Amino acid sequence: MTTDVVVVTWEGREVLRSCLTHLSRAAGSHRLVVVDNASSDGTASMVRAEFPEALLVELPENVGFGRGVNAGVAVGTGEAIVLVNNDVDVESAFVTEIVAPLGDPAVGMVAGLTLIPDSPLVDQLGVELDVTLAAYNRL
Repeated sequence: MTTDVVVVTWEGREVLRSCLTHLSRAAGSHRLVVVDNASSDGTASMVRAEFPEALLVELPENVGFGRGVNAGVAVGTGEAIVLVNNDVDVESAFVTEIVAPLGDPAVGMVAGLTLIPDSPLVDQLGVELDVTLAAYNRL
């Protein structure tokens, strides 16, 4: 399954560098799509120089996370879309493991387990939607 990993960022060059380093090392075939929300901290230059394999979408203004995600998805071609926040460092099997359940036609969405850095403690375990489509952390 072809996969686009979309990361939206704004003024987050250093955390993004760590995030993209981990994603670049992640197993499985995937394409990185980075959406920069008009950062002034050199984020776009860093992505171009250090992660030339990433598709960089440079927005002329900060349109926020949701519209940034839409911009990244719009340029993608993957059958699966994986959203990763710019301050997340993934484990090497992340992409293959999060995409695997999507092979089941009964599965439409998958969420990962988020741990507190340098700790075995769980920060969150996915999102649950109620009948109004309001989102709540499952844990």
